[in-house]
Amino acid sequence: MNSQQLEQFYRERSYTKVFAYPLWTIYLEPKQYYLGWVFAWANRPDCYDVTLTTPEEWQELHQIIQDTKTVFASFLRPELVNVSFLGNMSRHCHCHIIPRYKEPVSFDGDLFADENFGQHYNQTNTQYRETLHPIRFEKLRSHLADAFQRLTYVS
Repeated sequence: MNSQQLEQFYRERSYTKVFAYPLWTIYLEPKQYYLGWVFAWANRPDCYDVTLTTPEEWQELHQIIQDTKTVFASFLRPELVNVSFLGNMSRHCHCHIIPRYKEPVSFDGDLFADENFGQHYNQTNTQYRETLHPIRFEKLRSHLADAFQRLTYVS
């Protein structure tokens, strides 16, 4: 992505920002195919691919994945977590961290089911909520942000 495309990305995603680490930033995926789906975005503008990450970026990303699993376990309690690097739509290094649920999970008074548990997380194969109500989306983003904030003070 060129600098203009990156600026546009940051403007469009500002409401989805969960937590910033020194080398990566976590965003809540706007399309919540699976409740809690986040992605870690490399902060370095010229990091276009996972193979271009520095050892420091790779080490921090490893910690972020661990932290994210801890945060998910604290209130969403997924059965497992998928980690994926795609880069098909956004030509910038980012890592999807996707909670998967064997049983329906409740959040903010609503029930969310992972109808493809045990299968690929392919978005076209699931009944999903493309968007959460903006208030519910913000509650989820805020809850995740608070959990990351508490976790980093403990670490």
